[in-house]
Amino acid sequence: MIFANRPIFSKPGRGNHMQKILVSLISDQTIPNILLIKELSDIDRYIFITTQGMEQKEKTDCIMNATAIQADKAVKIEVTEDSLVDIREKLNQCNFEDDDEFSVNLTGGTKIMSIGVYNFFKERKSEIYYIPIGRNIYRKIFPEVKNKEANIHYRVNITEYLKGYGIETVNREDESTFVKEADYTDYFFDIWQTASSNFFDVLQNLRGVRTQKAIDINNFDGLESFLSEIKFQCVQPGKLLKKEIGYLTGGWFEEYIFHMLKKSLQMPDGFIAGGIHIKRSNVENEFDVMFMHENALHVIECKSSVYDKRSGENKLDESMYKLAALGRDFGLRVKPYLVTLSRKGKQKNHIKDASIKRSKVLGIKIIDGDELTQKSMNQIFPL
Repeated sequence: MIFANRPIFSKPGRGNHMQKILVSLISDQTIPNILLIKELSDIDRYIFITTQGMEQKEKTDCIMNATAIQADKAVKIEVTEDSLVDIREKLNQCNFEDDDEFSVNLTGGTKIMSIGVYNFFKERKSEIYYIPIGRNIYRKIFPEVKNKEANIHYRVNITEYLKGYGIETVNREDESTFVKEADYTDYFFDIWQTASSNFFDVLQNLRGVRTQKAIDINNFDGLESFLSEIKFQCVQPGKLLKKEIGYLTGGWFEEYIFHMLKKSLQMPDGFIAGGIHIKRSNVENEFDVMFMHENALHVIECKSSVYDKRSGENKLDESMYKLAALGRDFGLRVKPYLVTLSRKGKQKNHIKDASIKRSKVLGIKIIDGDELTQKSMNQIFPL
């Protein structure tokens, strides 16, 4: 949408009032635009220079949704991404006021778009910036100054980050976030370390009924004594609910990692989430733990064991391929981890060298049982 032959943000009563306008170039990577929008709080209006391809992906709308920019304060200017002539023509049509002041973020867009926008706005009252990927600074490239860099103080939370990539979180009313308190989950972690083969036999049998809404404890061989031994209090006497079965057969490990991270790294609410369900383009997915640190998204998949104890199937590769796809959907500032109680080595049911090599190729950090039992969370995640 372009307002030609009149001020782009013209409105009754404006007169000669100067406006501060932030110009953003749109690309697949939305976080740099979100960061500068949040950092520069004294902006009156917003211009998004975009392309047909980016609008088909609704990238501008994602940025506006994440930053809560009102529609009447923003304008989209759709340009031909490889045409300097088209970019200048579209911007000339805007007929800005002489006293308007511009902050321009060149981080997004194509190289041609950056050149065209730079050439246009350097002739006006403008400050032009660039945000290096992976760094929380913005660098002034015009006009030339001695101190070119300034810190970005704003920190996006998980919801803002996901909205920036068109991903919404799904709240499931039938599932509570946590089944047990942190103290019990710590206790269960200790039990796991010295458990007998019978302990794992019961859990393996429970995996076969994970889809059921509930099971009668008395009808499940050895379950009553097992629950008594591990001091597991059921919500409904005599029954084990679906979410409790899920907890015992692996969900406890996700909760353990969440609680340990939140406590050790002092994560505030909104910057860490466990068992998070997301939806993009009507496709739902689930991730065990997510947390934000320094505007980077950390995504953790938890596997109490990387092998199915009955079939011997390797469950590690599937999780790694799931994590490897994150860069495509969640942007460049995402860091994937796979955390497991299995150990690296050549023994049976250990993490094989081939899987370790594959994880390095895919950019995934594997944290094994030795690290979990011998290191603190601050050592494992040296943020």
